[in-house]
Parts: sequence; C-alpha cells; structure tokens
Amino acid sequence: MRSRPEFPGPLEGRDLNPMLQDIGLIIHPPLLYLGYVGFAVNFAFAMAALHSGRLDGAVAHWSRPWALGSWVFLTAGIVLGSWWAYYELGWGGWWFWDPVENASLLPWLLGTALLHALVVCEKRGAYGHAVLLLSIFTFSLSLLGTFVVRSGVLTSVHAFAVDPSRGLTLLLLLGLLLTCALTLFALRADIRAPYARFGLLSKEGLLGAAILLLCVACASVLLGTFYPMVFQSLHLGSLSVGAPYFNTIFVPLALCLMALMTQLPRLRWQHLAAQRRIKVLLPCLFGLLGGTLLSLAYPEPLRASWLGLAANVLSLWLMASLLLPLLQPVALRELTLYRLGSLLAHLGVAVCALGIAQVSHHSQEGGAVLAAGQPYRLGAFAFRYEGSEPIIGPNYTAERITLSVHKDGKEVARLTPERRHYSVRTMNMNEPGIKWGLLGDLYVVLGEKMGPGAYAMRLHHKPLVRWIWLGGLLMMAGGTLRLLARRPLLANHPAPATAPYPRLEQETL
Repeated sequence: MRSRPEFPGPLEGRDLNPMLQDIGLIIHPPLLYLGYVGFAVNFAFAMAALHSGRLDGAVAHWSRPWALGSWVFLTAGIVLGSWWAYYELGWGGWWFWDPVENASLLPWLLGTALLHALVVCEKRGAYGHAVLLLSIFTFSLSLLGTFVVRSGVLTSVHAFAVDPSRGLTLLLLLGLLLTCALTLFALRADIRAPYARFGLLSKEGLLGAAILLLCVACASVLLGTFYPMVFQSLHLGSLSVGAPYFNTIFVPLALCLMALMTQLPRLRWQHLAAQRRIKVLLPCLFGLLGGTLLSLAYPEPLRASWLGLAANVLSLWLMASLLLPLLQPVALRELTLYRLGSLLAHLGVAVCALGIAQVSHHSQEGGAVLAAGQPYRLGAFAFRYEGSEPIIGPNYTAERITLSVHKDGKEVARLTPERRHYSVRTMNMNEPGIKWGLLGDLYVVLGEKMGPGAYAMRLHHKPLVRWIWLGGLLMMAGGTLRLLARRPLLANHPAPATAPYPRLEQETL
C-alpha cells in the first residue's frame, strides 16, 4: 500500500467552530476530565474496601486527597466554563441549566458530599457505608457526564463533537460498572465499618444533614435533566424542563445547606461547643442587618423576593461566621494552613452565593434600536451610540460599534461590542462589549442591523456578577491549600475508641 498525498495542500483548513476559538475552551475540557477521572481512584478504594471486607480511618485518609484533588479540578472546569459562556456566547448569563452543564454539576455535588463523608469517616469512624455508596455513584455520574457530552442523546449548545457509537460504549461501560459495584455492595453490606456515637447537634450530625441535602439536590438535577429523554423514549410526547423547575427545587435546598454551614464554626466533634451568646448572635445579626440593607439599597422594582432576601442574609451570615472569629488573636495564632484552606473553601461558597443572589434578583436589562448619536437610559447609566467601524480580523470580518456610558454626568466606560462573520464557517457571532467591575458589569450585545447605521442591542447591568467566579477561585484555592497542608497518617495513630478493630497501618496501603 502507498499513500498519494496531494501537493500543494489547501491554503486554509475548515477552521474551528467560532465558539471554540477561545483560550477558555482549550483549558476547560481537560480540567473537567481530570476531575472525572480522578474519582476513579475513590471508586477503586471503595471496591478494595468491599473486597477486603473492611473500611477504616486509614482507607478514608488515603482516599481523601484523591477526592479533594478531583473536586478542585472539577470546580475549576465548571467555573471556567461558566466564565467562558458569560463573555463568549453573548447572552449575558452564567448558567443555563443546560444538560451538559448539569452533567458536570452532578458529580460535583456528590463529590462534595463524598469529601465531607470522608472527613467524618477518617476522624470519627462514622458514615463508612455512605463513603462506599458516594464513591460508587460519584464516579458513575462522571461517566454519565461523559456519555451526555459525547453521545448527543440530549440537545445542548455545548455539544461540539457528538459520536453516538462512543456514547453507546460509555453507556454499556456505565451499566456494567454500576451493576457490578452495587452487586458487590449488596453482597458485602455487612462490611466491618467503624461505628461512633455522636449527638445530633454535633459536627458529625451537621455534616450528615449536609451530605443528605447534597444528595437530594443531585437527585433533583438528575431528574430534571433526564426526565424529558425518558418521557420521549416511552412515546409519551416531548417536553422540556427548564430553569423554573431547577430554581424552584434546587435553590431552597441550597439555602438550607447554607443555613447549616452558618453553624459550622461553633460545632465540635460529638457535641455542641459551649459558647457565649454574643458569639453566636453576632454573625446572625450581621447577616440579617446586612442582607436587609443590601436588598433595600435597590429601587422598588429591583428589590429581591423573599428568596433573594434569604440568600443575601445567609451569605453574609456565613461570611460573618467564618471571619469574625479571626478578630481574636488566639484564633489567628491557631490558623494553620490546613484550617485556612477549609475557611477559604467555605468562604468561597458564601461569596459565590451572594454574587448569584445579586445578579439573579437585581440585574437590569433593556433592549433598543439605536443609531449614531442616540442615547438610551438603563437605571443610573446613560448609554450613547457614538458610531461604528468595520474590522478585519485574522479569519473574520466584523462591524464594531462604540458606546459611551455616563453616570451622574461623568463618563465611566466605553463599550465596543462586535458582530462578526466567519466566512469559512459561514457563521455570525456576537462579541459582547463588557465593562468589568468588582461591584458589577455593564454588558452590551449587538443584534441585527436594522437600517443605515442602526442596530438592535441588548443592554445589561449585572451587579456583583464577578463574585460568582471569585467564590469559585476561593473554593479552588481552599481545596489546594488543604492538599498542600495535608496531615500525615502515622503508623501508630490510634483508631477511634468505638472502632471494633485497629486501623490499617500506613505501609499496608
């Protein structure tokens, strides 16, 4: 056999999809898959524990860094994907409850539950069976996420490389793996897992409730994502499940989870720590007062609902619960790198939740057809269309317009949204004009040309939208610090007093 290459080759190839011509999409998929693959190690630890018939603190100790590392990569992938969708897709949102987005959220939720179950299993010898099941289902959901992305079984704006044959292979692998794992779990359900007594108002009790809430939240997202496919497969018609369902079910669960998190600093293993009443009430009062004032700071049409008010209050309450104790010199001296990682990760949740609450309930949006010199007012901001110019890019042509933005009579920004045409792909793309800011973004998307020099536009003001990704960065930083400051397991470290057998020695794993 011999090849017959054609020379000369074409001057230009077919080109990537314009949505993929971005640095964010070079990094985003590998981060997600590193997170997916990492949970395979936790699955292997669970299978080894079931096979050997024992699960103790040493197994949890060695499994935990793999869960934490996978969780950090998965968090990074989700945060980067959300940021890319915001600045590249031109619709002004950061999360769409799209099936592919949900496919990455599912293992993240169970992975978070697994992390906390491993903490309790290592330190107190409890939740051993929960660790096994969460290890199995977290990795299974990672495979399910890969299946959703590659098979095209669910319609998604994020599906770029669909291959039904590979999707079928992944589905068969998932079915085989899940069947074998659950069968082994059923046969070895009497595995000798450590047992520890603890009170309901203790760190173990709180973490157990948090794990349960995370599992329920995961189940609700799983149901909403796959219900349309099951409904259609049964020839019952077609339907779609959108943001109203997910927001109605998921948001209250997230608020309940944050309410539990506000109590985290005052809890101890086995019992509730005795504290002065002022130390308990001060973070609560800070959250109530700050959240209420934050909601009332907006004019009447933009004030949050009771759900938004609750999100503001709980976010600030959680921040205060984590940060106010650091005002004491003793707490600062005891703040090790290990504890700092935990503080940053939970602080990231509060920061992210506050950003979500603000952008969901207090955003402003307007649409207009503007020609050169025409103004448009959106809340406190006055936009003025200054003019347009043609642009020739490396593989596209574009029309770029310039908008000046004034507030209180002063120019605060100049936005330059573009409408691009990629000739090779014969696709049009909108590049939004964004004025970044820690307190909020101004965001303009250019629409169709409506006449000589006139364009349809969508204009947005999104308060604290940066805090969503800032919270994600804090979570990633916290997880990384926990990995770097991981405590060693000594061979002579004693097992919990309630454990019926000694811990595994370090050299046996």
